[in-house]
Amino acid sequence: MITVFYTRISHLLKDADFAHYLAQLPEPVQKRISAYKDEYQQQLRLAGKLLLKAMIEDKAPHLRMDDLQYSDHNRPYLPGTHFDFNISHSGDLAVCAYIENGHIGIDVEAIKPTTLLRELFTDIEWELLNSDPEHNRLFFELWTKKEAVQKANGTGISDDMKTIEVYTNEVWAYNNHWYLYPIPIDDNYCCYAASNLCDQAIVLREFRFP
Repeated sequence: MITVFYTRISHLLKDADFAHYLAQLPEPVQKRISAYKDEYQQQLRLAGKLLLKAMIEDKAPHLRMDDLQYSDHNRPYLPGTHFDFNISHSGDLAVCAYIENGHIGIDVEAIKPTTLLRELFTDIEWELLNSDPEHNRLFFELWTKKEAVQKANGTGISDDMKTIEVYTNEVWAYNNHWYLYPIPIDDNYCCYAASNLCDQAIVLREFRFP
């Protein structure tokens, strides 16, 4: 089962509220969030970490946010655990995906007008994009799939997106099979999770922060 925690950022928090929620996180995480100059980006990342905090309290209450570490690719993880998680945010949405005994990656993107970039896609994907009148939505579908696979693998965004062919929901990449799951949060967004585990049910849980 893949559990996806999500929240919407409907407005910027007042300074006192932001400080209140920020203080609930470990100091190294606070510093990472505060390093962003844009207030909205700070709040999106705060929301993502608050979702992670809620996930830990719900799924692994014996752990603490202080146990959080970061990989060489800047991916947060909790060492010595039997589960995996991943965070993403775009527009006014922040999401955190959780899975047991496997790997998980998630990406969410607000659908908006964009320029197609040939270097991101395989020949088959490029042909599909150019034959689809709704290619803008398809672009973000392919993009979120590719990024979710990279994040599940632990590499993050890299320059080899073209080597990951995702026109179906089963992918061979990084010497592993990955299974792609659409996450139906909002029609104005595209969101996919990738895991090395197949046939996973999706459970959505919404959180609201004042």
